[in-house]
Amino acid sequence: MGDIGQDQPVTLHSEQSLVLKHLLEGTNLAVSAPTSFGKSLIIDAYIAIQKPKNVLILVPTIALTDETRRRLSRKFSAQYKIVTTADVSLAEKNILIFPQERAIHYASKLESLDLLVVDEFYKASQEFDKERSPALLRAMMKLGAIAKQKYYLAPNISRLNDNPFTEDMLFLPLDFNTVFLEKYELYREIGNDAQRKNDALIEILAQETKSLIYAGTYSNVERVSNLLLAKTEPVDSEVLSAFSDWLATNYDPNWILTSLVKRGTGIHTGQLHRSLSQIQVKLFEEEAGLRTLVSTSSIIEGSTRPPRTLSCGATRMAS
Repeated sequence: MGDIGQDQPVTLHSEQSLVLKHLLEGTNLAVSAPTSFGKSLIIDAYIAIQKPKNVLILVPTIALTDETRRRLSRKFSAQYKIVTTADVSLAEKNILIFPQERAIHYASKLESLDLLVVDEFYKASQEFDKERSPALLRAMMKLGAIAKQKYYLAPNISRLNDNPFTEDMLFLPLDFNTVFLEKYELYREIGNDAQRKNDALIEILAQETKSLIYAGTYSNVERVSNLLLAKTEPVDSEVLSAFSDWLATNYDPNWILTSLVKRGTGIHTGQLHRSLSQIQVKLFEEEAGLRTLVSTSSIIEGSTRPPRTLSCGATRMAS
């Protein structure tokens, strides 16, 4: 059983316990493990047990910044100031959560870090991410110089090449997976038959489980949204009705999102105001909230662009 900042202790599996043991001993760690390994639980357990003064977590996207902030705020906001923007002053104890670009600007305000966490550290290599690697390398260099301990995370890495960023780190390749994944490759049978695609999607959504639909492009988001608007019924949800009414008042009663929300469906794209995206992600996490989210890659990439006015109306949503 482990303390991860919740009211009740959580049982860590053996590989999680091994990683936590090394962290509590002060070891610099580079861990390769599947995405379902439970690496975030280890961070939470370290904070709850070790009670460090300053922890900085580097995440690859703004979307993950918001997700991590919500998780840690629920557990540690009474003891720590949770910092996600560069214009916030520090308290006595802080958990800082930044994508690499923001972290670089904040580095000069920090004298030392008890723990530096770098999620998806493999993206420091231009081989994996040419666009983000220079900023991530600068952030790792600046913050690593003031960090007493480092914890780097990545999925599916078999070995570390010689480099100055991980030369003093213990590398743990772990293959423990806590999730059983069952894939149904319907596309092999359906091919390019648009009607069969639509029928299969509606059949899947009829199971009334939480569903994330990756639509890829704005035009596909619009196509799927119009399909769901035509083929699904309104749901009985007080919170969704209130959100739809708010959208109608503050945006447009004829906007497709205003109508979709009543049917338990949300939209997540880079064109949306960030606040609307955050509200919908939170509603998707709630049991009585959104059941379906239609998204482009924005849900994993985040957006560094400033918010802008969004065109309303079904025919202009993806423009």
